[in-house]
This record gives sequence, C-alpha cells and structure tokens, in this order.
Amino acid sequence: MDIGLAGIIFDKIFKNIKFSVLFSMITFLFLNINFENSVPNAFVEFVGIPLGILFCSIILFVKYLEDKKIQIIIFSMLLLLLALCSYEGFITLMPIYPVLAYYFNRNTEKKIKKTILKTIPPFLTACTYLIAYVISGKIVQSGYDGNKMEFVSIQSSLEIILNLFKATIPGNFLFSTKYR
Repeated sequence: MDIGLAGIIFDKIFKNIKFSVLFSMITFLFLNINFENSVPNAFVEFVGIPLGILFCSIILFVKYLEDKKIQIIIFSMLLLLLALCSYEGFITLMPIYPVLAYYFNRNTEKKIKKTILKTIPPFLTACTYLIAYVISGKIVQSGYDGNKMEFVSIQSSLEIILNLFKATIPGNFLFSTKYR
C-alpha cells in the first residue's frame, strides 16, 4: 500500500505516470530483506500504517497546492497530526512540506513568500504535536529510554544513523559479520 501511495505522490509531483509506475515497481522489486529493525520487515503495523497516513497527508497537501481549497488542507493536516501521533519519528520528515510548497511555487513571483505562507499549516500542526508530546511526557512519565527527548552525543547518534542506513541496503545481511 505504501509503495502505491509513494507512486501517487511521484505522479502528482512530476506529472509522469510512467515514471511513477517504474518507481513503484523498482521499489517493490528491491525491497530490502534483513533482520534489523527497519521497514518493511520489523514493526510493519507500527511504521507501515502511519506511513500510509503520512503519504495520504502529503498527497492531499499537493492537491491543496494545486487547488487551494481550505477543506483539503484541513483534512491533510488532520492526517498529518494522526501520523505524527502514531509514530513520532515522522517529525523528521516535516521538511517535505516546505520543499513541496517551494516546488509548486517555483515559477511564480514572490515564491519565497508564497512558500512560507503555504508552509504555515504543516508548521503549526508540527508545533501542536510537539507541544502535546512534551506536555504528555511531563504528565505521564515513562522509564522507557526510547521515548525520551534527550541528546547523548553526536558520535552515538551518527553510529545509530549509519547502522540503520546499512540495514536498508538490500542484501546487507549477506555481507554482515553479525549474521555469519
């Protein structure tokens, strides 16, 4: 489902159905198979369903950029909030919205101003989510380290990012000493 939604996003952005279908087919053919905590193998319900909701939000946001209908942006932002509440890691994907707003306003006068104006709803939605996240974290405290907002070190963060990146390479487990 998520691959199909990603194909729809590419079609809406690039207006090229052949490219979108090719992208979807190649993505499906080269899905990584590994034993690490990465999509699509681990946490499918935990990440896959919210990712589909996020993709629907992005599709509606693109439709809003084209049609400029207020009800579309409201529904898009409700889906964005639902996706963020379902999986907090999606907050890192928020730059997609200003990039799309800029892309769709790139040939207009005052493109920076229009981009900023079109990016206000996703920005406010993300701020609403972050405020609710921090408040709920203060009200209901947890001992689980995976949901705390703290920074350990740049080196440990880069090591985690590198390991997750390597885990997404198709066939990575064939070359990893961890699985021999």
